[in-house]
Amino acid sequence: PGFDNCTAELYTSPLLLHATVPVRPSAIYRYRLFDGDALGPWRSFRAPPAPGAGRVRFAVVGDVGQTGNSSLTCKSLAAAHAARPFDAGLFLGDLAYAEGTGPRWDS
Repeated sequence: PGFDNCTAELYTSPLLLHATVPVRPSAIYRYRLFDGDALGPWRSFRAPPAPGAGRVRFAVVGDVGQTGNSSLTCKSLAAAHAARPFDAGLFLGDLAYAEGTGPRWDS
């Protein structure tokens, strides 16, 4: 596991955690995170299929930001995934625009 804090002028983010976890192709993994002093809800993800597995349903989205349109984009992706699950997804950054408000990066 890794531990990082992002620091910029007049702002330091809260502790950011990351880990590398080996996964089996197409396997479903469940996990929970601590939310303060309590465990949060169970969540899950399915690993992408093995290389050469044939067709892959892949979602790509970027420059989402934090606006009403951002919300509509995320809801549209969620609906498409619910109707026919994606095998993998990729977020291409710019998920937040702090616009001078540092803590907004963490929202």
